[in-house]
Amino acid sequence: MLRWFKVTKLQIKIWIIIILIAFIAEMCTVPKLFLDRLKHGKSKDRKPPQPPSDVPIVQDPSNITDGYSVGTYYSNWSPYKARNYKPSDLPFDSLTHVYYAFFAVNGRTGEIQPNDNWSDFELPMSKGVKGCIKELQKIKIESNHNFKTILSVGGWSNREAFKKISNSDDKVKTFVKSTVENMFKYGFDGIDLDWEFPEEDTDEPMVYLDMMKGIRKEMADLEERIFGPDDATGAHSHFQLSVATPAFEEKLNIMPISEMANYIDIWNMMCYDYHGEWSDLTGYHSNLYASHHSHKRNIKDRSTNATFSADAAIRIMIEKYNVPATRISLGMAAYGRGFTNVKTNDNNFLGKKYHGVGGESEGEPGIWLYNQLPIEGTTEEFDSNAVSAYCFDPKSKTFVGYDNVRSMSYKGKYIKDMNLQGGFWWEACGDSRSAERSLVNAFVKEVEPSNSFVSMFKNPKVREYHLQTYPKDYLTDLFK
Repeated sequence: MLRWFKVTKLQIKIWIIIILIAFIAEMCTVPKLFLDRLKHGKSKDRKPPQPPSDVPIVQDPSNITDGYSVGTYYSNWSPYKARNYKPSDLPFDSLTHVYYAFFAVNGRTGEIQPNDNWSDFELPMSKGVKGCIKELQKIKIESNHNFKTILSVGGWSNREAFKKISNSDDKVKTFVKSTVENMFKYGFDGIDLDWEFPEEDTDEPMVYLDMMKGIRKEMADLEERIFGPDDATGAHSHFQLSVATPAFEEKLNIMPISEMANYIDIWNMMCYDYHGEWSDLTGYHSNLYASHHSHKRNIKDRSTNATFSADAAIRIMIEKYNVPATRISLGMAAYGRGFTNVKTNDNNFLGKKYHGVGGESEGEPGIWLYNQLPIEGTTEEFDSNAVSAYCFDPKSKTFVGYDNVRSMSYKGKYIKDMNLQGGFWWEACGDSRSAERSLVNAFVKEVEPSNSFVSMFKNPKVREYHLQTYPKDYLTDLFK
């Protein structure tokens, strides 16, 4: 009996040790789970901000019948030496929208702010004007052609700031208010949101929705202060809200697209960067249709089993989420993405291994501006199945895919066939100054720019209210 008792105590001790080990292991794992949730803002205690229930619903833009939207992003680094492209260089007669990139989100406060004061406000322009913003707004006010200027907020390099403010109701409210204030103060006709990208299994997609609701409500309040209470027809014009939209299925599926569609005027589909330095194998980056070698990205925020093309993304928006085609704008690239040391023994450059990405655009690995293409000494080729231009340098074994004038013809026809709102480019400074090579010129031969996108600041009531609000400010002399 004694021997049996000793053995049983030993067994009990062993079981106790096993349980302790399991408990310790669990304690090491559980905090990580909580930390991951806190890191991504998935806290059950936090409730996303809820704007008032009377948020106005966006109006259907199908009343634009005289053409299409033709937009371009203008970056505030464009006027510097490497690109030397000022606002006055933009082809305004062919444009309906100029998206000014970027104002940045302050992750500590939630406010938005200029990210280059010299370029935005001080850089000498023509006729004594200082700053890209004032030159842009001056041209808009004085132009006989109608176009809108839109303030783009965020961008890829500012993505972490969105995450930081998404965990705070107060910071999100500050963001909403600051965004509309800066839009109006600096003479813009709307806001373009560019959060790249809200994460899955977090509150971030719903916070993004609440940002859109809040901005739409703030814009409506501003309009009421300018025009007075809306009449039964809602005849006065409105500030625009657009969103730079991922053009691949995984990120679209994360966002509450159908709910967002209640507040978004234009979905700027970023139909580029499908392949690049993150890819396992070579491929086109701005193809309209999927190629036979549309390979997967090997980074966590890309689908592991989807092919990438503009057509696939746009059809998801229309067919899965019921977004009106008339609110969708097809994004096009005024740059190419390339790969070096491509391992190929034939004339097929897709789906190949590579080493390095090269690039001729300052500070941007793997990128060539369109006006630097095709690479000197190479021949520009075109894949009519995928709809992408490309060139290959046999010396460095460099392959570059990009849009060219032939792409513009295909994409223009696609926009008309699909009844989309129009198209846009990232970014303006990459286009060719040659009339024959210009992407914009080629595009508007196929797609007529509408003259119905009238700036809010062409309305005397808007200018008058601006002067009352900012009697001695940056744009005061433009609106007197």
